[in-house]
Amino acid sequence: MARGGCWAPVVPTPDGAPSPPASVPQPQQGRDMDSIDEVLGELPMPPYVTAEDVGFAVRAVTVHAAEQWPEGPRCRNDRAPHPCRLHRWGRRVLDRRGLSDRQVQALIAEQEAPRR
Repeated sequence: MARGGCWAPVVPTPDGAPSPPASVPQPQQGRDMDSIDEVLGELPMPPYVTAEDVGFAVRAVTVHAAEQWPEGPRCRNDRAPHPCRLHRWGRRVLDRRGLSDRQVQALIAEQEAPRR
């Protein structure tokens, strides 16, 4: 047993990745995430969109990008059905700011560029 923590066996899955401990409930094919979206609803929009909001929105869109899973596209960050709440919020903020797809792509590329 590790000092200061609890011990739980890690059993590899068929693809070799470690599985979480059995006591951690696992979502069943996105159904739990769908119900969370239904309960929480959409994230509220800011009353007016500032440059700081645009930065947060670009970050939300990039962090919560789509990733292909057997059951369909999922959020890369939280595995919710894509687009997840934060991705949708980011897109709505960028739309409200009046940015074109080309401008959004430029902001994403700028944010993902290596920092020196």
